[in-house]
Amino acid sequence: MFNQWQVEELVALVRRRYPGWDSFDHPPFVDQEIAPKQELVARAREHLGEETLSNLIAGWQYDEIMRRLEQLGKATNLLWNRVPRQGDLAILYRPNLDRAEFALQLQRLLYGPGPSPQRLQAFADFARRHYLPNRWPFPTFFLFLTHPESEFFVQPQVARWFLRFLGMPGVYSAAPSAEVYATIRDRAEALGDTLQRYRPRDMVDLQSFLWVCTRESRAGTGNLGLEAQIELDVDSYGDRPPVGEETSVDLPQVGELREPLFQALKLLGGAATVSQLEQKVAAILGLSAAQQAARLPGRSQTVLSSRLGWARTRLKNQGLIQSRERGVWELTPEGRETPFSGDAERAGEIQQGAAAPDLVREPSPGYQAAYTLSELAADTGYPETTLNSWLQAIERKKQAIFYGPPGTGKTYLAQRLARFLVGTGDGFVDLVQFHPAYAYEDFIQGIRPVAQPDGSLSYEMTPGRFLQFCAEARRREGPCVLIIDEINRANLSRVFGELMYLLEYRDQEIPLAGGGVFSIPTNVRLLGTMNTADRSVALVDHALRRRFAFISLQPDYDLLRRYHEEEATGFPVEPLIDLLQQLNARIADPHYALGITYFLRPDLASQLPDIWRTEVEPYLEEYFFDQPEQVNAFRWGRVAARFGSL
Repeated sequence: MFNQWQVEELVALVRRRYPGWDSFDHPPFVDQEIAPKQELVARAREHLGEETLSNLIAGWQYDEIMRRLEQLGKATNLLWNRVPRQGDLAILYRPNLDRAEFALQLQRLLYGPGPSPQRLQAFADFARRHYLPNRWPFPTFFLFLTHPESEFFVQPQVARWFLRFLGMPGVYSAAPSAEVYATIRDRAEALGDTLQRYRPRDMVDLQSFLWVCTRESRAGTGNLGLEAQIELDVDSYGDRPPVGEETSVDLPQVGELREPLFQALKLLGGAATVSQLEQKVAAILGLSAAQQAARLPGRSQTVLSSRLGWARTRLKNQGLIQSRERGVWELTPEGRETPFSGDAERAGEIQQGAAAPDLVREPSPGYQAAYTLSELAADTGYPETTLNSWLQAIERKKQAIFYGPPGTGKTYLAQRLARFLVGTGDGFVDLVQFHPAYAYEDFIQGIRPVAQPDGSLSYEMTPGRFLQFCAEARRREGPCVLIIDEINRANLSRVFGELMYLLEYRDQEIPLAGGGVFSIPTNVRLLGTMNTADRSVALVDHALRRRFAFISLQPDYDLLRRYHEEEATGFPVEPLIDLLQQLNARIADPHYALGITYFLRPDLASQLPDIWRTEVEPYLEEYFFDQPEQVNAFRWGRVAARFGSL
């Protein structure tokens, strides 16, 4: 599969870095390239071995699994982790990641049945279904560490170079796939067979060998010229500026310009002229006028323009951008699907041989902007004294339910209060909506069918939404709020199960029916909403009522009045308030009263006829289903005259 000239070319590249290299036992090569990886392999076998991982999953120790993955990933400079949520470990910092399912998918990737390319494809499909980062380094890195004798670590930069060297540039894809992985791994194995005289032992040796080749090719690949080197997707000058670009003005190098250039093209809508791109990149990087104006010695072209030209070439060779019209660049379909920091060619990529940088650990999803009580009052229309009393009730009970008839703003209020509770900390807000079919298995835990790579099904205990939420909350320090919308539409005693005990005794833990011990993190708050027109609050289980603070929301006509005054809508609100009061008096049941949120619109004057006919009248028809004369009295044709000529 390999020609003699190819072998000689590769060995020459390695000897450029390690003079006198004659085998994979070459001491400097072993010390700098192989030994650090072998130490990492030993750690992975200890912390992520098949039996160890199985025991961690059986014990529901998902946080520990995440911690071990993070430690292994950070213990090396094989992965890019300068910005954690955009780096090769980004999947670990994904907000609301289902850690139980992720751990099971990881186990199948590393130790499941079937060939490894199929297992990799299954993991990639899982990531794609759940909108998780789906890149080569993460899955192949841990395959490589746990099976160094057979599995290859796909670093995009190395893989692309290797395939181009073999004359197969079209094989590589940005997203992992079984076919591409099998091709790369098989070619690496074939290389090992060809290099037998140099005594390679495993994929650690071969990966190290190819990395050195890739790195050395930056300084020139054999006798290839500059354009041929670009086609091999390598910089002829590495991280240094091209000859003739030396300048006293500090400017980003080509490698550092790829990311902002790609970002600029995205921000400009996916297509832009060279001049527009240069201006946008300068704005993104905050370059001074002097930096933008610095020129190449003896030439009219600026240094920035020259380096951006090289950066465009690199992005073009990655298949991310293209130019179909002179002077105009646009994103390719692959580029449109690739995030700013996608793939290993992002700005500031760490060379494998360089020292690992200090990593910045970012909380996910990040610290929040301040949201004050006065802003909460302004957004909801309720006075601060009322909001304070509600917040005190929530902190006292740790869970509350906002109940009232439709149109009283229960969900909106819960979302704003949740935002206030999270504050400026690292907490987060999640929402789930109950319905009559919602069950314990959905909320707490249950057995679910899981497709295997060979097409068969296995049935595994899977945590539900609340256990997933609590697992994420344990990683945070600030309050984390789960909003349960339409909480009374489900059979609450059946859905909550053991949670009924823990809601009252927050400092306790209890065994779950499906196995494991569970407790509610102290930073968790629950906010429910209850539409009393669907099911009266009187029908709620008394045991549940004791565990929640119940906050009643009724139609607030003063709020409706203030809204139209403050928004200066010009709508005659007093006739509307009189009409609503008469209508609710006719309904004569506070659980079914018509709320005001239907009418909190700046364009109410033009929308009111449609709102009344399509939302209010159907509601009245349902309530007065056996009294049509009551509905007829409030048809739009009867009440429209109250508002004059809208």
